[in-house]
Amino acid sequence: MEQWHSQAVHHFGQITTLIHESLYELFADAAVDLDAAARAYQGLFGSLGHAGSDSQLVYATTNYGTVGEHAISRAGRPPDWGQPPTLEHGNLNHLVIPGLLGGLPRYVPVLHLHGRVGWFRRPDGHVYASELTRHQADFG
Repeated sequence: MEQWHSQAVHHFGQITTLIHESLYELFADAAVDLDAAARAYQGLFGSLGHAGSDSQLVYATTNYGTVGEHAISRAGRPPDWGQPPTLEHGNLNHLVIPGLLGGLPRYVPVLHLHGRVGWFRRPDGHVYASELTRHQADFG
């Protein structure tokens, strides 16, 4: 029984890793034509009446990708998904979600309901963001 359990845990770990890797391959920025996506989103936002810079748009998505943020940014509206701005690259950024709606209408709050490429949870329970473009299991 112990051997069966050990093998099952090992195989489940392999499956989980493949799922995480596929999320990065499918939803990371490199897999998307961001210009075409921006045009499509701008058309959608315009038809919904949220094309102006003073509209109070909140963008909620179940996608792991960042296409919506790129489209919002290319429309001249800074997206805010809880990652504080930083001048340093490669660092881990603790997400700050409380007060996300307080930036309206200057920023467009982005709610990733199922998570986002580059987000991970550490054993301390905090969620962090990184600029990773490939899954790395040791991050969390």
